[in-house]
Amino acid sequence: MIVKPAITGLLLALACLVLGHASAEAAAVERDPAALFQQVKQATGGAAWDAVVEIRAVGSVAIGGLRGSMRGFTDTKTGRSAVYSDLGPEGGGSGFDGIAGWQQDASRSVRTIDAPDSRAGTLSDAYIARNGWFDPRDPADQHYLGRRKVGGRGFNVVRVVPAGGRPIEVWIDATTHRIGRLVTRLPTAMQTIRLSNYRRVGDLVLPFRTEIDRGGAQDREVVTVSGYELAPMATNADFRRPADNVADGRILIGDHVVVPIAIEAGHVVIGVTIGGVGPLPFIFDTGGRNLATPETARRLNLKGEGAAVVGGVGEGDAVGEWTHVGRLRIGAAELENQQFLTVALPPLIVDRGGAPPIAGLVGYELLKHFAIELDYAGRRLTLWPIAGYKYGGTGTELPFGFADTIPQVSARVDGVDGQFVIDTGDPGAVTLFGPFVDAQGFKARYRHGLALAAAGGIGGAVPTFTTRVTSFDLAGFRVDRPITEFVDQHRGAFASTTLAGSIGYDILSRFRITFDYGHQRLYFEPGADFGRVSDYNRAGLSVTKTPAGFTVLGVARPSPAAAAGILAGDAILSIDDRPVGGLSFADLRQAVERPPGTRLLLALGRRGGVRSVRLTLAEVLP
Repeated sequence: MIVKPAITGLLLALACLVLGHASAEAAAVERDPAALFQQVKQATGGAAWDAVVEIRAVGSVAIGGLRGSMRGFTDTKTGRSAVYSDLGPEGGGSGFDGIAGWQQDASRSVRTIDAPDSRAGTLSDAYIARNGWFDPRDPADQHYLGRRKVGGRGFNVVRVVPAGGRPIEVWIDATTHRIGRLVTRLPTAMQTIRLSNYRRVGDLVLPFRTEIDRGGAQDREVVTVSGYELAPMATNADFRRPADNVADGRILIGDHVVVPIAIEAGHVVIGVTIGGVGPLPFIFDTGGRNLATPETARRLNLKGEGAAVVGGVGEGDAVGEWTHVGRLRIGAAELENQQFLTVALPPLIVDRGGAPPIAGLVGYELLKHFAIELDYAGRRLTLWPIAGYKYGGTGTELPFGFADTIPQVSARVDGVDGQFVIDTGDPGAVTLFGPFVDAQGFKARYRHGLALAAAGGIGGAVPTFTTRVTSFDLAGFRVDRPITEFVDQHRGAFASTTLAGSIGYDILSRFRITFDYGHQRLYFEPGADFGRVSDYNRAGLSVTKTPAGFTVLGVARPSPAAAAGILAGDAILSIDDRPVGGLSFADLRQAVERPPGTRLLLALGRRGGVRSVRLTLAEVLP
């Protein structure tokens, strides 16, 4: 699960964008990016920009029904920036200290944003902050894209790619020479930044309104500046990365705590006590943040505010509310002052048959405060306070970078290097994203497998093609012929243009893994299950869960399910004479992953009728 970030480091970087007055320039100038940018600079003060080193701003910011104050700082010479907001649950800060990008959340926990694509974004933000396009010595590729017209206004559009940065489309108003918008392709969405309400500040003119649009109304940010201050020198303290707060986490008894876990359909389930209620079953999800279902929020009397967009594996988004939890415990490990998102999770994840339903997710916030060893084979988590933690085991060290709150690592599939997220909330093995699959020609290489509309999590179902690749290399270890899913979709986390894919349960469970977020390191020790041969869906059908039971989403051809005449839309009423009302998705998954030759008896509902079918599980992957 991925939560879309709120305030970006661009807010104050954008404050130093400039505008000019109407002028009639020759068409040749309009086709020359360098001439266009010099025209903008000269029309807005020329040498006056050379005398301004730091821009400070105060104002307000609104997003998802929340509104609060904002203050920020921009170094127009180096591209350093910092912006802070007090939006309550979505408050915090972000910036660039001259070395790396950083983000601070509402609990004042700070992380370095240094995954490869995130570093590219930081470099582009810094280029914008220092108006790099004004200086021919500032390395960037610039290309004139032509005229565009929006709302009766004409724009000259220039594509700028700073050295090591993301491409930026700069839209310059052809009449006023103001920079009216910036368009950037993020890994899973297009981001459009619109600038307006320009006013004179000293000898410069700056935008007093900035809108950041990523395609959804709930995650649109509006920044309104109430005042600027121009300074001839930069105050270094304004750009210093804030101190990281990890004081909200503690071990109540001893120096570490060991808690049991359950593995259910590839998810790691742990007991979490909130406000003295529990323990409640939560999924430990390194791909997610604190999340509670609406049912859990009602049970705990948690009050929501604002709105946040939650992206997931599917192409859709979910909208949730923010809420506050005073105290959270996992065994003798305690966290205070925690922000949670209240978001509805699909029944496929929540419903556990006869057991209490999943109450939510815990992930980044827990890992930020505790070093955690996840021992799949031993069915336990071990937690140590992150402050002062030093790994003392024999595992292989693997550094990782952050993209927002999600760890990314380098790995290799069939000898091809790529960036992968480590996601304990992913019940699969290796998931390869569409752009990477297309770029590397994997579809042509692997023609035999299972084509199914796999049931997804947040965002809906995901079309997949399941096969076995030759090898997967992680942290110096090789897994031969792992189950691998190719995903083909245009939106959502699995449509990333910068990631190769996701590493989930069937790979991770072969190891004992230690997560040290304080030093941005993972440690892998082969576990008892390292050499196992993966089980998989030997029926060739995919399902989703509804309050009434299981519904067939798709049937692979050829497969045992197809041979038995099962069709998409069929309702599964019982499995081996067990009514599905008392069964979870983990039960179904266990049933279809049994050895080849196992017979499965299903009662199916179709068009008001009921019929029984027997299918024999078989090896359907090459």
